[in-house]
Amino acid sequence: MTYSLEQAYLEFMKNYGGSVSITYGGSQAAWGADQEVGSGVVWGSIELHEVKHTEGATGEGEDNTVEELPEEGSFDDLTRTFSDDDGVIYKFYPDGTRAIIKNGVTYKLYPDGTLTIRERSYTRDENNNLVDQGYKMYVYPPKVYPDRKYSLGDSELYEYLDPVLPIFNSPVFKIIRTSLPDENHSSFTIVPLTASNTSGNDFIVGSGLLNGGAGDDTLIGGAGRDTLDGGSGFDIASYAAAKAGVTVSLGVGNDAQDVLIGIEGLSGSAFDDVLSDVQLGDNAANALYGQDGNDRLSAHDGADTLDGGTGDDTLTGGQGADSLVGGAGFDEASYTWSYSSVEVSLAAGTGTAGDAAGDMLVGIEALTGSLYGADHLTGDGNANRLSGLGGNDTLEGGGGADTLIGGDGLDMASYEHAASGVVVSLMTGGTGGEASGDTFNGVEALSGSAYGDQLSGDGGANVLSGNGGDDTLEGGLGADTLIGGDGFDVASYASATSGVVASLMVGGAGGEASGDTFSGIEALSGSIFSDHLTGDAGANVLSGDGGNDTLRGGLGADTLNGGNGFDVASYETATSGVTVNLSSGGSRGEASGDKFEGIEAVIGSAYDDQLTGDGGANTLWGRSDNDVLSGGDGNDMLEGGDGDDVLIGDAGFDTLNGGSGIDTASYASASRGVVANLQSGWGSGGEADGDRFSGIENLTGSAYNDQLAGDAGANRLDGNNGHDVLRGGAGFDTLDGGAGDDVLTGGSGADLLIGGSGFDVADYGDASFGVVASLAEAFLNTGDAAGDSYAAIEGLSGSAYADRLSGDEGGNRLSGGAGNDTLAGGAGNDTLAGGAGSDVFVFDTALSSSYNVDRLQDFDCFEDRIELDVAIFTALAPGSLGLDAFGYGSVAATEEQRIIYNSATGELFYDADGTGRQAQIKFAVLGAGVGLTAWNFTVTGFVPPAGGGDEWF
Repeated sequence: MTYSLEQAYLEFMKNYGGSVSITYGGSQAAWGADQEVGSGVVWGSIELHEVKHTEGATGEGEDNTVEELPEEGSFDDLTRTFSDDDGVIYKFYPDGTRAIIKNGVTYKLYPDGTLTIRERSYTRDENNNLVDQGYKMYVYPPKVYPDRKYSLGDSELYEYLDPVLPIFNSPVFKIIRTSLPDENHSSFTIVPLTASNTSGNDFIVGSGLLNGGAGDDTLIGGAGRDTLDGGSGFDIASYAAAKAGVTVSLGVGNDAQDVLIGIEGLSGSAFDDVLSDVQLGDNAANALYGQDGNDRLSAHDGADTLDGGTGDDTLTGGQGADSLVGGAGFDEASYTWSYSSVEVSLAAGTGTAGDAAGDMLVGIEALTGSLYGADHLTGDGNANRLSGLGGNDTLEGGGGADTLIGGDGLDMASYEHAASGVVVSLMTGGTGGEASGDTFNGVEALSGSAYGDQLSGDGGANVLSGNGGDDTLEGGLGADTLIGGDGFDVASYASATSGVVASLMVGGAGGEASGDTFSGIEALSGSIFSDHLTGDAGANVLSGDGGNDTLRGGLGADTLNGGNGFDVASYETATSGVTVNLSSGGSRGEASGDKFEGIEAVIGSAYDDQLTGDGGANTLWGRSDNDVLSGGDGNDMLEGGDGDDVLIGDAGFDTLNGGSGIDTASYASASRGVVANLQSGWGSGGEADGDRFSGIENLTGSAYNDQLAGDAGANRLDGNNGHDVLRGGAGFDTLDGGAGDDVLTGGSGADLLIGGSGFDVADYGDASFGVVASLAEAFLNTGDAAGDSYAAIEGLSGSAYADRLSGDEGGNRLSGGAGNDTLAGGAGNDTLAGGAGSDVFVFDTALSSSYNVDRLQDFDCFEDRIELDVAIFTALAPGSLGLDAFGYGSVAATEEQRIIYNSATGELFYDADGTGRQAQIKFAVLGAGVGLTAWNFTVTGFVPPAGGGDEWF
């Protein structure tokens, strides 16, 4: 072993069979050869002398001497002697024997001998001044060299050995007189010189009875059943040299049945220890030091100090303001046996309720709550484990990948203090924000941050609280409570395995929403299946997602997004009529302000609704009352329901079902003329092309030329503008031509034919037998015209049979069609067309060359006849027209001529006195060159006979 001149301590290298422990705060430390600490080579240095042991000494160490030492040499050559002020002499002999001479007694140290080892240590007080703590053992950390130097006065140098900043009342200094020697060392065993002392801060190692006496002592019993009596002061029973983990309780012992007397602290081994002051502890402040290994430290009442040391330790402070120091490893602070709720925060390092009240926590990674109370456990920025045990607990992991275990009760994982939004699932864990990496077991509730969170439950009954921000809450299976908090929050069923029924007013009633309740939720998001989603009185967003969904927004300006599938916006429960347009939104009643996206169908209220589709294929249900349904483009289905409804198919192949009531299929907004037939149930022209009709009683045409036909029921056909053709069919129909020159066919039944503006014709061409139709005296009508009445009708068109058609005072057009017809234009300048057959043209109204001149078209002189009423043509006698009464030319040629035909112009005149003074009157125009003769005329009526009475012809 080599040395240098200034050396005042030995340095050793040793395969430990013993154990070394250090105790701070004025306590002792000890080791013994009979306690195994670990394997391997350990470096260290041990001072072999006491420096200024006498109280009040200067601490300079000037009196220490080295006998007969040359500048350099070998310990193997000579005897080395050192002394100190207390009269202790240290000798080192060439044969390796060592000795201590004190009070005249020599103690020799052999490889298995004994040696007292001490040193002086210092601490810093609250004013950062050095304080002399007296003599203590110190082991110099292997290969760790000091990096700070301090001096006390001008005589000695003190070097700071702790690699971290000093802790108040912790020993931090040791006297160093020179640099480290080289590493050529011998091995020896160090055991205590004595096992008993009566005063001072002692370090005692041994077996049997150890008595520390006064002062803060450290006692190590070694193997066997020992009695450790600490005496007065704060004394520690140490098991640092134990070869296995120990189980020790203050006042009882237990390791090899040791008896502990006057012991306030326990220091464990390098293995897994169980240290406690629970069994016989009192309200005193105790200390438990786990040292190495995975230790369990349990205190009772009082302000206790529990230090786990290295390893994964469990610390139970009990009642009182305890100091819990985890040390290295994954350490847990447990409050299992607290009879009331605890509140503990690893971030703040404090406890504030229950057994945790006043606790200080350092180096703790895990918390376990009580069995009884509702605990609030908070982690820090590291990966923590928080276990709630019994009661309704709140677990707040903070940053880091935390493990949150709720235990019994309704337990909540809280992210209320997170600095950003989180993404959390009770099934799969946390994946966003401060929840990233978090896992859950036995947690039933989630509480989000002040930001936008995504919170998902599991298969149980969960409580999800969004707090601030725009949150998405997905309860999953179970009867969940979803609380949105501030912001615009969504209850989502995106992961549901079947369709759901959910209402923000009454809760969930179907699928995975069954039993769910909502508070502060503004939006619902459905599944990929068919859902029924209902809002409340606020402005809601309802999203159907996939499937055929039904969305009921209720009051408020709602946004209804159907998503994929055939989706319905429903107003069935509205308390008044609504106006809905799938393209532009809602504008009346409960639909006011509503917006639509991905909606294909609308269900109206029980009141008067106006429902309009978009460019897609829509279905509109009017339900009760008088609704207006407009499909827009696309192949639409319009269901009027009860009431008198108006159905507007617009473009596309539409299905129009009026339901009950008097319903109208309207093409008023069509861009061209339409063809619609209620009897066949089909449309075949314009925007009616491909349309199907059911339960429709009325038709309204476009502004163009339409063809509208009713069925066997009572129909109303409105031609609107354009030159329309309206056919009523059977039943009591109303045909209104509107503007334009229209043709109205009432069919069988008592029909009302309204021509509207333009030149309109009542047509009986479909009649199955001849008709009598009079525009002036409709009560005389027969056949299909029986019961018909006319308004603004200018023309009549007969059947294929023998008809009698009569005009009114206006300028009419009467067309007989096939058959032997009788046409009486009445007053006005009429146009009479007999058509095929032997037709009769009647003139029985007052003559006027200006306003009552009829034009006879297609007159056939071989078949047709002209009938003159004797009451008008008074100069004629009833019966056939005499040959002398008929003449040709522009004026009468004889006194007898009464009827003059101008074959050049086709004009036909009546002259009451022939060549007399009275002027002739034109009453008809035929075609030029018609072979008209007296044979074509018949005079009808009666002349009163000379003897009185009537005489008819």
